[in-house]
Amino acid sequence: MKAPPAGGMGEQGHDESVLAASQPVHTAPQKSNIPEAIKISQWQWFTLLLCGRDGWLYTTMIGNGPKQDRLLPYPLNTDEEDGDPVFFKPDTNAFFGMALREQKDDLATTKPTDLLWLDMDAKERHNAPEGEDLKQMPTQELKALVASQYHAFMEKCRVLGLIPFAVVYSGHGLQAYFRVERVLEIEETEAANRALAKRFAEFGADPKVYNAGRILRMPNTYNVKNPERPIKTELWWQA
Repeated sequence: MKAPPAGGMGEQGHDESVLAASQPVHTAPQKSNIPEAIKISQWQWFTLLLCGRDGWLYTTMIGNGPKQDRLLPYPLNTDEEDGDPVFFKPDTNAFFGMALREQKDDLATTKPTDLLWLDMDAKERHNAPEGEDLKQMPTQELKALVASQYHAFMEKCRVLGLIPFAVVYSGHGLQAYFRVERVLEIEETEAANRALAKRFAEFGADPKVYNAGRILRMPNTYNVKNPERPIKTELWWQA
């Protein structure tokens, strides 16, 4: 996926440059029912996303008590590729920061990144049951609903030539990750994320999830919006 040019910082300019200049670099998966979860460790996940960059990795746990924020030096202090060096309690919602932080004690100072992202909620998907409360939907029924969203999303990505390098089942929807050809300035990242959300609005893409300080869900943790029915988050697609 090519990065948008440095000029033309308007939202429409980014919409055209991000989408028109992008090239298909991977083939979308063949359609099936519910995708099989891809096994990935924390070490492998952060290596996939951060590609050897350095800074401070923001992680947080929300729910079942006070919010627990942590800033960890990155690269993580482990050589175990199958290791999980960050402890997340299973009864909390676990998130990580999309951009590394500049300083240990300052969450606001995000570093430039070459990542773009989408957060797509199944309740906003045009095929979601009218008025359905996803928190009460049976786990497998909800997973099948999001799987249908996933296949339609990946097909549109294939048509547009905007194939993500990773897609995570977040429990109530999908979170998709894209990589551009260069590190973008913060303003460029946020404008490009807005353009992506606009282009994929039909899949419930949240237009508010654009900021460089955004947190998204960790794969292999749990969505506990309904504490009585925790749903494991899964990596469904990795290019």
